[in-house]
Amino acid sequence: MTGQLLFTPEIEGDVKLCVVDMSMLDNDLLSRFDNITHEKRRREKAAAAFAVGQLMGYDAVIGHAADGHPFVENHTGSLSISHADNILVAAYSADKVIGIDIEYPRAALRRVAPKFLSEEELTVYREPADLLRAWTIKEAVYKAALVKGLSLFAIHLPLTWSEKKEAVVTIQNQSIVNRLYFARLGAAMITLAVRGDSIYRDRDCS
Repeated sequence: MTGQLLFTPEIEGDVKLCVVDMSMLDNDLLSRFDNITHEKRRREKAAAAFAVGQLMGYDAVIGHAADGHPFVENHTGSLSISHADNILVAAYSADKVIGIDIEYPRAALRRVAPKFLSEEELTVYREPADLLRAWTIKEAVYKAALVKGLSLFAIHLPLTWSEKKEAVVTIQNQSIVNRLYFARLGAAMITLAVRGDSIYRDRDCS
């Protein structure tokens, strides 16, 4: 096996998710990225290629837009990639705008919480597990927003989990609902955000 495909569940409609253990990548795959001298970066590139190959077919090629977000060349859909430690996650949708994030618990989240949570959110997201969930939501929704430099305070978290699992992002005075999906992989939290609209920005891939 070229790498270890942990799971590819269908999340919503045509949205698909692939999780890869980067420690399981074989030398044939890694050799395609021998031009990258930094080992961690080389494994991340190889794992991303493997994941997208699983989702789209092995002729799929990853490109990057001018603002840095990834896409699959010659496809109009939405691709999102995240990695933490030895795990890489990738999600793709042909007709929905998505964002994904994976993170492991970090003590630093408590210290930096006021930099990404509003005062109201801080009263709800206080425990380590809550802060981890909050961080991954904001990161996933940020990626789905496709607005470079968007303030994390423009992303509004649900204040009670009796509500629908949704977060709202405000872009140019427009509120966009993002549906949220969660998975645990050991201690790691994986969060997928699916935008409620299906409007793509024109890409500048130059």
